[in-house]
Amino acid sequence: NKCLSYATNEWVFLIDADEQVIPGSIIVLREYIWFVSQLEDTVSICPVFTDANYHPTWALTWIFCKSSGLKYHGRIHEHLVGESGDIRYISLVNVKLIHDGYIESVKGGKEKQERNVRLLERQIQAEPENPRWHFFLARDGRGVLSVDKSIASLKKAVHLFAGQETVLKIKSQSLLINFFLESGNLRDAKSAIHDLRLISPTCSDIKYYEAFI
Repeated sequence: NKCLSYATNEWVFLIDADEQVIPGSIIVLREYIWFVSQLEDTVSICPVFTDANYHPTWALTWIFCKSSGLKYHGRIHEHLVGESGDIRYISLVNVKLIHDGYIESVKGGKEKQERNVRLLERQIQAEPENPRWHFFLARDGRGVLSVDKSIASLKKAVHLFAGQETVLKIKSQSLLINFFLESGNLRDAKSAIHDLRLISPTCSDIKYYEAFI
């Protein structure tokens, strides 16, 4: 948020040190900004992030109008919020970034994971009822936290996400299945797959996980 005071243009595009913009994306973005600005100030544009495993993510609110009054919230894995809470966003598939911050040669062993876990645990102490921090704790703590603690965090996240339709809710349930399968708990994995189908019937992860059962 402090950096926003240094932005000189009307629109802000946040890019982390471990991210790269794919050539051509800025040209496409400039064409869309005028259209999006006609909707309302509190709409964020989300580029497509691809990680080192070629997994795409669409719901990261990295582009927004400076005059909107939107601010980032969180010590880590921050997200934009408005005065009334969460905001609307539009994903642009032709605005692309590569994120390589979690490959071994970049993250530097477990130091980054351990830092993330510390920050997330502090965030959970401050906001114990916010499900996103429980999800990220399980995801970032993989290999650092015990499997039981990660599973407990994901169950907490899914419970707190009840009634919400969010990408992180689907990711929480999907990662929970992953942990069950890795630990050989096929009974709970089957039950969690059933729950994922109820949350998101068209989720491609369902067929992928069923192949392991």
